[in-house]
Amino acid sequence: MREPAAAEFLKAATTGMDQTGWLYCLGHVYAISGQTAQARITLDRLVKLSEERHVDAYYPAVIHIGLGETDQAFRWFEKAFQDRSEELLFLKLDPRLDGIRADPRYQSLVRRIGLPP
Repeated sequence: MREPAAAEFLKAATTGMDQTGWLYCLGHVYAISGQTAQARITLDRLVKLSEERHVDAYYPAVIHIGLGETDQAFRWFEKAFQDRSEELLFLKLDPRLDGIRADPRYQSLVRRIGLPP
């Protein structure tokens, strides 16, 4: 079902959805479906876009999680924390983060944000 999901995200891109919103979702879908090259292309596109305008640091973190690159994800989460990203409010709710919840860095981030344990 992941490949059809990627196709749906591509369709959403033409419906006026914010480009960063669909890019990071698409990148994550590519990553978890094993389309690593496409995930990296999407990640690079998102990072390049961040040179032109604000891109929430939470977004590349989610793609890195899909790629299994936990250290890189936490670097982006730290940037999101420094930037006071509102996306971090969903840290405990986002199912894409299930695989990192046991990591002490995740627990530290939750505490620093001030979310309940």
